[in-house]
Amino acid sequence: MFFGIILPLALFFLILAGLVYVLGEYLGWSFRKEMMVEEGFPGFFDYLERYFEKPILEPIERLIYRVTGIDPSITMNWKTYLLSALWLNLILFVFLYLIFLFQGGLPLNPAEIGNLDWDLAFHNAATFVSNTNQQHYAGETALSYFSQLGAVLLAMFASAATGIGLLLGFARGLTNEEDPRLGNFYVVFVKSLTRFLLPISFVLALFLISQGVPQTLAGPASVTTLEGATQTIARGPVATHEAIKMFGTNGGGFFAANAAHPFENPTPLSNVVLNLFLFLGTITNFYAFGIWVKKRRHGLVLVGAVSVLVLVFLAMAVGGELGGNPAFEGLGIDQSLGNMEGKEVRFGATLSALWGVSTTSTTNGGVNSMHDSFTAMGGLALFLGMSLNSLFAGVGTGVMNLLTYVFLAAFMGALMIGRAPVYLGKKLESDEIKFAAMIILLLPTLVLFPTGIAVVTNMGKEAITNPEFHGFSQVMYEFFSAGANNGSGLEGLMDDTVFYNIAGGMVILLARYIPLLLQMMIAGSLAKKNIRPETEGTLKVENVPFLVLLLVIMVIIGGLVFIPALSLGPIAELLSLW
Repeated sequence: MFFGIILPLALFFLILAGLVYVLGEYLGWSFRKEMMVEEGFPGFFDYLERYFEKPILEPIERLIYRVTGIDPSITMNWKTYLLSALWLNLILFVFLYLIFLFQGGLPLNPAEIGNLDWDLAFHNAATFVSNTNQQHYAGETALSYFSQLGAVLLAMFASAATGIGLLLGFARGLTNEEDPRLGNFYVVFVKSLTRFLLPISFVLALFLISQGVPQTLAGPASVTTLEGATQTIARGPVATHEAIKMFGTNGGGFFAANAAHPFENPTPLSNVVLNLFLFLGTITNFYAFGIWVKKRRHGLVLVGAVSVLVLVFLAMAVGGELGGNPAFEGLGIDQSLGNMEGKEVRFGATLSALWGVSTTSTTNGGVNSMHDSFTAMGGLALFLGMSLNSLFAGVGTGVMNLLTYVFLAAFMGALMIGRAPVYLGKKLESDEIKFAAMIILLLPTLVLFPTGIAVVTNMGKEAITNPEFHGFSQVMYEFFSAGANNGSGLEGLMDDTVFYNIAGGMVILLARYIPLLLQMMIAGSLAKKNIRPETEGTLKVENVPFLVLLLVIMVIIGGLVFIPALSLGPIAELLSLW
C-alpha cells in the first residue's frame, strides 16, 4: 500500500508544491507593478525582465492596447472595474450564442455538423463564458471546429483572464489606503493572457502533442477495421483545447469522454501532468495573492487550510474506490484493483480518484473517469468538494471565494479575543460581513431550490436514469456542478432538455456573477479605509491557529448546510449498501 498508493501520491504533491512556488512567484512578479511590490522575488526574474518582459512582452502588450483602444493610464473605481468585466463578458456571451446557433453555415466544419438548438446554445454560451464548462452535448458530434476554436477556446482563455483581472482588483482593494482606484481591468486582462495563460498553455500543448494528442484541422478519419468494417474516428485541434481546459480551470472536453478519451489524455504521464496543471492554474493565485498583499505566509496559510480538506476528501475517495463495491462481495467478482467500473485501466482507481477530487476541489470539472460509477463513499467526497465552493475553486475567483470565509474567521476570531475585527489592517464592518454571508448562502440557494423543483416535476424527473438515492444524487450533482461553476457531471442524467439547459444556464450565470458583484463591492468598501498598524493584540492571519479557525468556519458554515440534502443522496446510498 505504501509503495503503490501513498508514496506516488506524496511524490505528486511534492512536485505540485515545487511548481506552485515557481509559477506562483512568476505570477506575483508579472503583476508587481500593478500591486506595487518590487522586492522579495528570486534573482532569476531580473534576467526574465531583461530578456523576456521588456523586449518581447511589453511591445506586444502596447500593440494590443493601440489596436483595441485601451488607455493603460486610466484607473477605475470598483464600479467601473466590475462593469468593464461584465460588458466584456456580455459581448462574449452574445458572440458565443450566435456561433453555436449558426455553426452549420460557418467555415471549419468538415464533418458538416448542424446548428445547435436555441436552449442548448444558451446553455453552452452561459457555461463557457462563466468558466463552468458544464456540457450537455458530445463535443465530437455536436460542435464544429469553428465553434471549438472561435467560441469554446476563446471563452476558455477569456473567462480565466476575467478571474485573474477581478482578483487583482480585489487585492488592490485590500492594499489601497483610502484610495478607491483599483487599477485598469483591461490592462490586467491583457497581461494575464500574454504573461500567464497563453505562454504556459502553449508549453503544455506542445507536451501533449509529444504524448500523442492530435492537433489538426483535418476532418474525421475513416479507417477500415480488422473485421473489414469502416469506422469514423473524430479528431481535431485537441492539444490547444486540452491545455487551457486544464490550466484555466475550464474542464470542458473536446470529446464526450473528456480526459478519459485517449486523444485527450493518452498516457499515464499525460494524466499526471494534466492533473498537476489542473491544480496549478488556481493554487498559484493563492500563492501570488500572499505576495501582492505583502504577506507571503498568509498565502501559504490559505493554501494549507484548503489542502487539509482536499487531502481528507482524497482519502475518502481513494478508500472508497479501492475498497470496491460492497454489493459485489457475495458474487465472487475480483475487486483486487478496486472499483473499476467507469474507469480507464491505464489510470486505475487511485489516479481516477485523485483526478475526481482534484476536479471537484477546483472549478475545473474535467474528468478522466465517470463519476456516475464512483462508489457511494467516493461520490460523497466529490459532493463535499463542491459543497464548500471555497477550496481552490477557479482561476482568480477561487481566492475571492475563500476570502469570504476568511473575513468571517477574522471577524469571529477578533470578537472572541475582544478586539476590533481587522483583516490585513482593514477594519471589517457590517457591510463586508453581510456581503460575505450573502455569497456563502447563495450556493445552497442555487443548488437546493432547482433540485427540489426538478425532483417533483415531470420535466425534471424524465431525465433521471437511476432509481431511488442515486437518481436524486444525479439531479443534485447537476445543480451542484452548475452552482459551484464546476461543470462536471454524473453523466447518467439525460440533461440535454429545455428544462435542464435553461435552469442550468440560469444557475450558472447567477452563481458566477452575483458573487463577483458582492466581492467587488467588498473591495470598493475596503479600498476607502485606512490601514491600521499591527499591534500585539491584532489577530494574526499567518499562523496555525488562524488556519485551524478558518477550517472550522469553512466546515461548520459552508459544509453542514448541505448535510440534510446529502443524506437523501450519497449518504443514504452509502448506508444502504451495508
